[in-house]
Amino acid sequence: MRVRISGHKIKITPAIRKEVTILVERLKKHAHYMAEVEFKLQFDNEASRNQRFTVEITAFVQNAILKGEVEGGSLTVALSDASRKLDKQIALYERMVLSKRKGVDWLPQLAILPNKIRSVEIRKEAKIVKRKNWLFGKPATEDEAVEQMELLSHDWFIFKNKKTKRMAVIYRRHDGNYGLIDVR
Repeated sequence: MRVRISGHKIKITPAIRKEVTILVERLKKHAHYMAEVEFKLQFDNEASRNQRFTVEITAFVQNAILKGEVEGGSLTVALSDASRKLDKQIALYERMVLSKRKGVDWLPQLAILPNKIRSVEIRKEAKIVKRKNWLFGKPATEDEAVEQMELLSHDWFIFKNKKTKRMAVIYRRHDGNYGLIDVR
């Protein structure tokens, strides 16, 4: 298992490296399916006094990406909270893998969106306040995209549809089902 640690506006000191090493030791029991773990630590001196540190732990496992991201006033607390989030996602991933091996379908049926989508009015004073780079993996089926979305604990997920060979967005609807936006 490869481990990467990076810091933005924060120096990776030996004490920080030691805390990360302790978390990595806990993750080693999952090393048989975990190829890489990435720790991104960020200090934001422009944020409110209570939330200055952001910790993002990303684990690259077989056919999925697991992520725990937390903001907090203390780097130590943010590291342990992000680690707990990742532990929950690892448990969910293991349940999914086991249920697939047993032939259990744990996903509800997909609710496909109608062809007509209403336009959304954008307020003029709104601006982009955060950007993220997105790494697209291999093309996925709709069910695989739902699994990945659930593993990341997101409400939506962008993926390249294996069947249509086009970009698509899958999202969780308020009624508990899923919607699919297929880009043409």
